[in-house]
Amino acid sequence: MSASDRASYRNRGGIIQRIISFYKAKRYLTKCGSDVVIKSSTCFRIVENSVLEVGAGSTIQDQAFSN
Repeated sequence: MSASDRASYRNRGGIIQRIISFYKAKRYLTKCGSDVVIKSSTCFRIVENSVLEVGAGSTIQDQAFSN
């Protein structure tokens, strides 16, 4: 059995990370694919009538900013 690398972007996280990703996807994204990970420190600045779509299997890392 190999150890999981916690710092890897391939690490999908546990239940808390899934809850954070679900909340941020519902609040900020127009369309979202399956198995998307959005880290807790990600900041979205969205203007009215903007469209933000993320594909399946995407990871939005810590300290990522989207305008």
